[in-house]
This record gives sequence, C-alpha cells and structure tokens, in this order.
Amino acid sequence: QVVYNLYFHPLKDIPGPLLARSTLLWRFRYCMGGHWHLHIQKAHKRYGDVIRVSPNELSFANARAWKSVYGVQKGAPITKNEFWDMIGLGFDEASIGSERDYHLAAQKRDLFADAMSNRNVVLQEPILQAFVSLFLDKIGKLGDTEEGLDMSQWFLYFGFDVGTKMAFGESFGCLVRETAHEWLTLVLPLFFYVNIADNVRRLPLVVPLLKLIPMGWLEGVRGKIVKYSKDQTAKRLLRSGPQNDFFDNCVEKVQKGDVSEEEMACHLFTFSVAAGETQATSMTGILYNLLRTPEKRDELQREVRGAFKSTHDMDVASLLKLPYLQAVLKEGMRIHPAVPQGLPRVSPGTMIEGIYVPQGTEVYVSAWSPSHDERYFHDPYMFKPERWIDPTCQDVKEASQPFGLGPRVCPGKRLAYAQMSLQLAKMIYTYDMELVESSRDWNSGCKVHYFWWMPPLNVRFRPRASVVE
Repeated sequence: QVVYNLYFHPLKDIPGPLLARSTLLWRFRYCMGGHWHLHIQKAHKRYGDVIRVSPNELSFANARAWKSVYGVQKGAPITKNEFWDMIGLGFDEASIGSERDYHLAAQKRDLFADAMSNRNVVLQEPILQAFVSLFLDKIGKLGDTEEGLDMSQWFLYFGFDVGTKMAFGESFGCLVRETAHEWLTLVLPLFFYVNIADNVRRLPLVVPLLKLIPMGWLEGVRGKIVKYSKDQTAKRLLRSGPQNDFFDNCVEKVQKGDVSEEEMACHLFTFSVAAGETQATSMTGILYNLLRTPEKRDELQREVRGAFKSTHDMDVASLLKLPYLQAVLKEGMRIHPAVPQGLPRVSPGTMIEGIYVPQGTEVYVSAWSPSHDERYFHDPYMFKPERWIDPTCQDVKEASQPFGLGPRVCPGKRLAYAQMSLQLAKMIYTYDMELVESSRDWNSGCKVHYFWWMPPLNVRFRPRASVVE
C-alpha cells in the first residue's frame, strides 16, 4: 500500500510530507495531538499552497481556494463528505449543518432563511440584551478578585444560555446557577470522539472491529444529548401561538407535516451548539488578544465610552457602526478562528486551483493557514484591528473567512456579530479589565479536536470609575 500511495496513486504528484503521502500516520499523530492546524501550516510553508496530508486528502492554503472549494462551482458541486455523517451524532435526520446532499441542504437553509434574517435578529435583540445584562452583573460580582474569573467558561455559559433560549425557548440557566449544565459538559468530549472516529474511518479493515469494543460511555453521552434535544423540541412544539423566537416558522412547518419532529430536533441541537461553542471560542480569543495588547484595549475603550452616555443607549444597530469595535471582532476571529481546521469536502472529479482533483478525494482549506500567512496579512501573529479600517492597508482580507464562504456559509453570521458586539461593547464600557498573570501565555495551552480545547482564561474585572449604568 505504501508503494502504491507513493508511486501509483492518482495524487502521487502532489507534494507533502513523506509520511503523509505514504500512510495515515502523519495525520493520526498530529490530529490526535491537538495541533493539526499548526502542522498543516508548517507543511504548507515547506511544500506550497496545495499539499497532500494523507494518501487521499488535500489541503489548500491560498486565499483564492476559499471560493474554489466552498463557492458555487460550474458543473457537479463539491459536496460534504462522510465526516459530516458523524456530526449528526445519532439523529435519524441530517441537520442544516450535516446534510451532505447539495439540493437538500439548500432546502434546509431555506427553512431557516426567515429565522436568520436581519429582521428576525432585530426582533431577538431584547433577549440578547437581557442575557448580556445578567452576564455583566455576574462577572462584575465574581471577577473583582485577584484570581479573576475564567472567561473561557463564562463565555460558554453565556453562549449556551442564549443558544438554547433561542432554539428551544428555554435556556440552560448556566448564568443564573453560575455553573455548567450537564449537557454542556458532554459536548466537547463527544466531539473529541468525532475527531477519533474521523481518523479511524479511513482504515476500512479497522472499522468492523470497532463494533467489538464496548462503547457504553459514548452511547450514554450521545443518548443524553439526543434525548435532551428531542425532549426540548417536544416542549417547544407544545407552546401555542408565536413565541417570537428563531424557530416560529420551523414549528409551523412541523405542525403542517412538512418537517419531521426528528429533523427539527437535529436542527435545534446544531443551532444551540453552533451558537454556544463557536461564540464562546470567538469571544475568548478576542478578549485574550485585546487584553494582551493594552494599547488596543484602550483604543476600544475610547471609542465605546465616547460614543454612549450609558449602556442603556447601546443597541445592535449603533454598535455595528463603530469601526474599531467591528475591527476588533474581525481581527480576533482572524487570529483565533472558531474552527481552525479544514471543513472537509469531496471532489466530484474537477479542477481546483489549476490542478485536477480526482473523484473521491477529500479537499478543504485549512482555515488557520491563509489567515496566518505573511502574503495576506502583514505581521500575521500580531493583533492589529486597524488593518481592517486603514484604507492604505494592503492586507488581503478575504484570506480570513471565520464564517466560511459560499452556499454553506454559516447562517448565524448576523446573529454572531450582534451578540458579540453587544457583549464586548458593554464589557469594555462597564469594566476595566486585565489578564491575570497566569493567563499571559493562554494561547500556548490551546488544542484543537474539531472545536478548541482551551485552558482557563483568567480575567480581573474592576468597576469603571463613575460608570453610568
């Protein structure tokens, strides 16, 4: 098999590390170690913009590849692959995120078009405002200590409370109870398993043996997540009349029989995880980079505190117009993208970036690589929000795509910007914040197993002098 992979495989002419081109060992080692994105980036620097990271897997690292892989293609589309079946996590229906069929995916996106519209995001603003107020109250009371508060956890509490409230009409209550809901504690371990399974599925001879291994823990975790999602969906469907949440339209379609209750449960699970986990990851990375560069923090303070007399004056529409605030969000997501590894697709047999990619080849853009490439961003590891608003800046902004691109772009992008804008602006307005010394090197402890596994980010909150609530 090694000889075939090196000398006879259709991808034999694509460069890459010898161990990656010949076996799966290179992939297994670095993927399971949690630094897959960094090793792919290193390989791209050595071998070029298109590399072979396993015998039948290609990674692309130039800015154009975002459109080539994820955009609208002529002819047969480049669709999602088997990896996305595992994201379904035991549901009998595919969700808006895991659906592999190109046309069915478009239909499912249409189902949520109204829910994710600008108009509906505006309607949800009172919910966001209420959660942000509760969040501010909690971090102020608990974070005014020398040891500070672990914001990697508190952003999770906030994100999942908002996500479950908007999805199921009932939040986890993490902020009120000041602790994680059991469901939340199961998500990261479950996606770690997905990471393992994604590697093992590439070994056809091994897959049948997995059935012989006791999987009680996994089935228990998956069962709890699926059961909770189905139970909450059933409760949501019992509420009569409009609930003014994201899924009024979807509920109506379930009641008419156009959408099954199983499918709706899967959609709501996907939404709550996406709204919770990715929002928390983004905000943690943004806050870390902002606080480790005090001059950038102070610049944001001046903009936000100078624009409003009170936090009560802040709404999403006005915050989206603050250029430095929006630049901070974009720069934070560039440096610390919520999903830094490639989101896999499968080639139908087509040209991608000037090379023919045979049918069945796994392809993706390794999101971390172009967003940290000196060709596209000057000083790519430096936190420079001004690069997004300086008209003389020559950086290639489209190399950073934290929400993806094309027909499968994240549908919650508008909500994410609304949520992050409110949260960060009110934090920086209300409190003087600083990193606790133990978190100065926070980023070095981060690992990726599909989602980020992050160490505590301890932040100290001091009430701003003469703050007007």
